[in-house]
Amino acid sequence: MPRPAGPVARVVGGPRPDRPAMRAKPAAPPLQEPAGVPPPRLDGLQIEEDFEFQRRSWRVQRVAWLAGLLLLAGAMLGLFGSGPLSRATVDVPGLMRVEYQRFARYETPETLTIHLLPAATGGSSVQVGLDRQYLDRSKVDSIVPPPQRVRAADDRLVYEFDVARPGGALTVALVLEPQRIGWARGRITLERGSAPGQVTFGQFVYP
Repeated sequence: MPRPAGPVARVVGGPRPDRPAMRAKPAAPPLQEPAGVPPPRLDGLQIEEDFEFQRRSWRVQRVAWLAGLLLLAGAMLGLFGSGPLSRATVDVPGLMRVEYQRFARYETPETLTIHLLPAATGGSSVQVGLDRQYLDRSKVDSIVPPPQRVRAADDRLVYEFDVARPGGALTVALVLEPQRIGWARGRITLERGSAPGQVTFGQFVYP
């Protein structure tokens, strides 16, 4: 086949017959700020200022500090053990006075003190009964002075102590270790025949 004479002109810019035309990509949608997020500051400093949240945080912190101070003060005063708020006394006027702890701790020694007044120690011996249910919740570490005899009654153990000076005061101290957690009630009886004297008390045992 004869070739055309002279230079061949090329068309520039038109689509090539052997390649499909490229389609323009759609424009991306504009970015939208999430709901609740404040628009950027014009001065370039992007800081979220949630004063209401800060006020709530400060209020919670103040309450926590106050609660901590109250717990510390309660511990120092004996709310969780030995101290002024824990020490208590019950008595049978003219016969017996009992000192005990309102609050005790599990397996921690505490002292139960029984003061027998002169009107209760007229004989050569005196008998004091302790509630069996209360004793079942505790371990008796020591009794000073030691009893000369111990006998079982219906709902209590009766300890008999010799009186060195009839008509004189006698103090009995029991060192106990609570063996159960929770609320406990105790009863102490001054055994005096037909006219016994009796006191009751309550105690809470912490873990």
